[in-house]
Amino acid sequence: MRTDVITKRLEVTPDVRSFIEEKSGKLSCHLAHFPEDLLRLKVSLERNPHKEEYTAHLNLSMPQTVLKCSENAADLFTATKFAFEGLIRRAEKLKSRGRQDKKKLAHFKRQ
Repeated sequence: MRTDVITKRLEVTPDVRSFIEEKSGKLSCHLAHFPEDLLRLKVSLERNPHKEEYTAHLNLSMPQTVLKCSENAADLFTATKFAFEGLIRRAEKLKSRGRQDKKKLAHFKRQ
């Protein structure tokens, strides 16, 4: 999976980059049925200039669909963690919906 990190009003430290790589590794485990070269994750991290708050926006481009998740928190790592958890939930939902569609299709073929 190709991962692009974009920041606004903050610097990406090696700790942040390794945290994103760790979380994207967990995400890619849930997307093993997709070809690795067709997945693209865009991570946008932003610090609010008026108050101590961080926003993490995640966009996962896959064949035929795009999954998005955005979270705000007082800590950059917390916002990123919650955004990845939301994206993993959406990926699992998409995966289970695909399984249900296959079951329905198999049921109709038998009839």
